[in-house]
Amino acid sequence: MGTKMGKRLFCFILAFAMVFTTVVTGDLTTVQAYGEEYVYFYSDSNLNNSVSSFYGVEGTSVTLYSNHNVHWSIDQEAYARIDGSADGTSVTVNIISAAGTYVTLSGYYYNENNERQYSNSIRLNLYKPVQITETDLTIKEHYEKTFNVASQCGDYFTYTLSSLDVVEYVHPGSVTRTSNKYVELKAKAQGTVQLKVTAFKNSSGTEILGENTYTITVTEAPFYFYTDSDYTDEHIAAASYEMSSGDTRYFYYNSSVFGIQDGNVSSSNPAVATVEKYYSDGIKINAVGNGTAVISATNTFGQTASVTINVHTDPDNVSFNQDDYILNLGYSAQTSYTLTPANASGYPEYSSNNTHICVINEQGVITAVG
Repeated sequence: MGTKMGKRLFCFILAFAMVFTTVVTGDLTTVQAYGEEYVYFYSDSNLNNSVSSFYGVEGTSVTLYSNHNVHWSIDQEAYARIDGSADGTSVTVNIISAAGTYVTLSGYYYNENNERQYSNSIRLNLYKPVQITETDLTIKEHYEKTFNVASQCGDYFTYTLSSLDVVEYVHPGSVTRTSNKYVELKAKAQGTVQLKVTAFKNSSGTEILGENTYTITVTEAPFYFYTDSDYTDEHIAAASYEMSSGDTRYFYYNSSVFGIQDGNVSSSNPAVATVEKYYSDGIKINAVGNGTAVISATNTFGQTASVTINVHTDPDNVSFNQDDYILNLGYSAQTSYTLTPANASGYPEYSSNNTHICVINEQGVITAVG
C-alpha cells in the first residue's frame, strides 16, 4: 500500500509541474511559457543567433525566424508591415517609415485547439537611410566646413575620403568610427573628392545599417577686401573709392583663412594714401594728398587683393574769375572759377537767381534769355 501511494504521489507532482505557468517580463520581451516551451526569435534560418531586439532601415525589408510555427503581428502598421503570410516559422517585414523610432513584432503559438499557448514580442528599431543635411556640397578653397548626418540614421559612423589631396580631416582627424553625427573638413585645393558616410548599429562596426557617398567640390576662394567684417558677398569692396584728404577708411579680410603680415600691405603712392594693418582682420587707409593710390595686400597663399583710392581736398570756397558779364539777348559766355585752397579739387554746382534774365548750365555756360 505504501508503494502504491508513493507512485500516485509522484504522478500527481509530475502532472502539477507540467501545467504550471511561468510569466517572465523584461524591457524588450514578454514571454509566456508552459512547461519548458518558449517562443524564441532568431536572425538566421538555422536558429543559431537568438535575438531580443532587431532593427531595420526605411525602404528595406528584414526577416526574422522562430522556433515555432507562429502567427506574427505588428503593432504600428503605419511604420512597418508584414510582407506575405503572417503565419509560419519566419516573417519578412517591410520598413515603410522611420517616422516612429520602433515597432513591436509579436509571435503567437496556438495549440491544436486553437488556443494561444506561447508568445513572445520583439522590439524592431527603425532607422532612416544615411543622409547628410547639407544641400550645398561645395567648400571654398582654404575654408573649413561641417557636414552633419540626419537624425535617426545610425548610432556610430565612419567618414571616409577617397583622397586627402583635395580635402583633409579636421574632426575627427582620420577614418575613425565615432558616435559624432558630423564631420568637419578643410579644403586644400580645387577639385572633387568622394565622402562615404557609413552608419553602424554598434560601436564594433559588425552591424552596418547603410552607407551613402557624396561628391564634395572645392571651388576657388577669391581674395577680397570687404567693407564689413562679416565677409559676405554683399560687402565685397568696390574697385575704387573717393576719399577727402585727411580722411580714414577701413577694409576687412577673413583673417582665419587668409593670413596677412604687416609687411604684406602696401600703397603705390604713399604721398596720396598710406596703409597699415588694423588689428588681425583689417587694414587702415589714411588719405594724405590729392591723387590716386592703389592699396594692395597679399595673403599667405600668394593671392592679392587691391582697391584704388582717389584722394581730393575739399574746397573752402569757390568764386567766379569775372564779376560781371554783359551779353546781348541770345548770346552766351563761358564762365571760369577758382577754388581755395589752391590744392582743393571738385566741381561747382551752378544756378541762376533769375532764370527770366539768364540761365547757366552744368558746364558753366551763361546765356542771356530776356
